[in-house]
Amino acid sequence: ANHSFMPIYISVIPKNFFLSLF
Repeated sequence: ANHSFMPIYISVIPKNFFLSLF
């Protein structure tokens, strides 16, 4: 169950980081 939540959190952080860079 936790294994499914981790990938989502890891995928959201890079997206916000990229948006902040642009």
